[in-house]
Amino acid sequence: MSRSNSEGEKLQHPCKSFMQWAAKKAELSYYDKETKLDVIVPIPFRFLVLDELHTIRGYNKPKKEGYWSNEVRDTKKQVIKIQSKAGVQAEGLYEDIKGKVAGAKYNKAVYIAYFDTNKALKLGCLLLSGTAMSDWFDFCKGKNVKTGAIKIEGTRKVEDGEDVYYSPIFNQIECKPETEALAIELDKALQVYLKAYFSKDYVESQNIEGNRLESAKDQAVHQDDAASVKSDPAITSMPDIDDDLPF
Repeated sequence: MSRSNSEGEKLQHPCKSFMQWAAKKAELSYYDKETKLDVIVPIPFRFLVLDELHTIRGYNKPKKEGYWSNEVRDTKKQVIKIQSKAGVQAEGLYEDIKGKVAGAKYNKAVYIAYFDTNKALKLGCLLLSGTAMSDWFDFCKGKNVKTGAIKIEGTRKVEDGEDVYYSPIFNQIECKPETEALAIELDKALQVYLKAYFSKDYVESQNIEGNRLESAKDQAVHQDDAASVKSDPAITSMPDIDDDLPF
């Protein structure tokens, strides 16, 4: 125990917004726990990549059950625990548990720095699955996405039979030195958290589901097949401030 870290104190995640891409709506959004509203993030959207992890998120519509898991750096070496409000649904290396929980999908967790409505650089997490994740993997090939900034500049229409959905179009852009410096400071805070999160002592001594990123209900509203959020007048939009950002 120390002055700044009391024994038994739960680790607080420094990231407050967990964004997901809704393929059928061509929308990027996150759930605001304070207002209990879904915030639509306007496109184009600019951000800096800080780190990338792997996780499981999802929703089973017939069961009305949301799923989440811990995050890992290496899916071949680190155990993933898929959970719901009913308890642990599957546990093991990704290759051993994939497909065992209907509705639970692999997600790429891209930690980002982005400007909020007050033009302050904030820490966020961009959760990508399905086609959006595949397009992200393709975009990253041959690039160092942790240099400069990334811009979601539009959407790509994908038709699969009668099913139509949309994937984000990524582009790498330049970043000003002062923005880079601020992003590095945010990443330092993130890495302090992740070091504790991945430490053996922490994982063994803490209840890992108590530190999941969002509740199952919060996750469910972002899933395409959950259809939990529709044309609700209570849903708010983040103002488009991209034209005057220091990138």
